[in-house]
Formats: sequence, C-alpha cells, structure tokens
Amino acid sequence: MDIIKLDNVCLNYFTKTGETEALKNISFKVNEGDFVSVVGPSGCGKTTLLSAISGLLTPQHGKIFYNQNGEVSENIPKNFFGYMLQSDELFPWLTVYKNIVLPLEIQKIKTKANLDYIDNLLKKYGLENFKNKKPTELSGGMRQRVALIRTLALRPKVLLLDEPFSALDYVTRISVANDVANIIKEEHKTAILVTHDIEEAVSLSNKVVILTRRPATVKELVELPFNENETITSRRENFKLSEWQTKIFD
Repeated sequence: MDIIKLDNVCLNYFTKTGETEALKNISFKVNEGDFVSVVGPSGCGKTTLLSAISGLLTPQHGKIFYNQNGEVSENIPKNFFGYMLQSDELFPWLTVYKNIVLPLEIQKIKTKANLDYIDNLLKKYGLENFKNKKPTELSGGMRQRVALIRTLALRPKVLLLDEPFSALDYVTRISVANDVANIIKEEHKTAILVTHDIEEAVSLSNKVVILTRRPATVKELVELPFNENETITSRRENFKLSEWQTKIFD
C-alpha cells in the first residue's frame, strides 16, 4: 500500500532577479514500510524534494497524496511526519529526557501513555542511564539516537531524514546509520533519506530514487533485491554492493 504518492510535482523558486526551476515532473510512490533513499548531484534539489513532501514548500504544479489508515488526501494528517536534520538540534541546557519530552509539551499531549512510550524507547535503545545527562556529555552518535527518539515521541508515520549522519566521522557514521536504520525497522516506520553517500543509500534502503541535475527529474527508481532479514552490516559486505553503486552512478 502506498503511503505517499507524488504525481508530476514541479516546484520553482522565485527571487527578485528571476525564477529557478528546482523540481520537474517528479513522480514516484513510497509504500508503507519502505526505506527510500534519494540521491543525485549536489544542488539538484534533494532537500527541496523533502520540503515539498513535508509541506514546507508548495509545488506550483502536480499533486502529493498522503494515505492515513486508508484515507487518501492532499492534506497532511497531523503528526504524519517526523523530520531529522543534519544537526541533532538538541537544546544544550536541557537534559536528554527534557529534550525528548519537549515536542509533547509543545503539542500539549504529555500523557502517561506517551511518557511510557518514551521510557520504553530509552530503555530499548540503551539510553535509559543517560536520560539526566546534558547533550554536551554525549558522543555525536548518542546525540543522534536521542534526536531520533525525540522524533519518534510524536509517533509519526513517516520519518524524513535530511543527511542526518553527514556531520559524523566515517566510522561513527556507519555505526550510527546502522543504529538508526535498525530502530526505524524495529518501530515499523517508513523512511525517506536524503544522502550524498551511495554506499549508505544502497546498504540502508530497499529503494533508491536517483535524481538528475537541476531541474531535478527522476532518472530512475532502483529497487534493491536484498533479503529483508539481511543485516545492514552484511549488506555493506555484500559482493554485489559495488555493482549497485555503479548502476546508481551511471
């Protein structure tokens, strides 16, 4: 079942000096449970595409449909999306726990059930003993896990990930990407990841959307034939990985 459908989406930027065509006739579907990576040349419009999907930018042409429990609409349901940025955006003066609870306070849904859900996530993903620490006391990888749990606190249907691992060193990046992908799988979430890292896209995803240079169109949608029970680590070690990287680069 498709949870998001883009139908010939076009989006232009307007400035005092003129108009820039960013997205042109973008069409693809995201099924429930998919982990979709979006790759393409630098500056081609990957983040713009995420912003259009999330409703932060409005396309001039085309439509985006959202499926919430079988109800399909062009209107985005409440808490349909959770957004993770390149930076973890944790408030340094708040504890880990207070950072995670903050979205519930803002939306006035700080219920026992939601707090119990957060406690369960902290325990399940090894952060229970760090809940009273400040973000500055954590490693970069642990901060990203905290940021993910904060995003999950509102129980979104779909996670939008805008290069959330790009600020990490290579070794930490692999470890944290594996952690985040496993948490997303454990929590049965759908995810759309923007990344420049082809290995990351291939190892984490079941689908890769390849964009052309600006104005971005869909060059190809590649479905990766990995076994769904295969671990991310084993995918990285898969001898066919270079074959798929080459396919995406070409």
